[in-house]
Amino acid sequence: MMSSVSTVTATPPLKTKLKAKKVRHSSAAAQQMRKNKVVDKEKKKQATKYATQLYADSQKPGEKQLSGREVKEIVEKKLDVSVSKRIIQKHRITVPHGQERIDAISKAATHGKIFHAYANWTDADEQKLLTLTTKPISIGDTSLGRLRTVKRMELHAAINHMSKEEREEIN
Repeated sequence: MMSSVSTVTATPPLKTKLKAKKVRHSSAAAQQMRKNKVVDKEKKKQATKYATQLYADSQKPGEKQLSGREVKEIVEKKLDVSVSKRIIQKHRITVPHGQERIDAISKAATHGKIFHAYANWTDADEQKLLTLTTKPISIGDTSLGRLRTVKRMELHAAINHMSKEEREEIN
């Protein structure tokens, strides 16, 4: 009699990408990297401000019109920082003059909201206010009174659905 032996074939493991080893820095090196990052961020911020101002100045009438690309190249040569030409064009600084300036300031002061003029207070309005302030207010007119009425109705509904034995237990 032959015995049947089953053989289990192992499948090779799936190939996975090896993670790059994390570079560990000393605390002094890590602190220096953080400082450099802050300095680079500030340098880029100043370069962006300079570029947007340069672009805005070039767009004034009578000045040589510079494109965003040209401004980007000037900034890269002068400050050795790369700035996006789209950012330069998008965030250009414009200073309104005359009536435009007054409108811009008033719009900023009102947060862009338009306020409507209201009619003057009349004797009829005063009479309506007087009747409202002198009218007696009962507890039923308040939210507490309405809540009390609702609870009372719920209590009556619960009692009506109880048997006599359950009602006697409550008493």
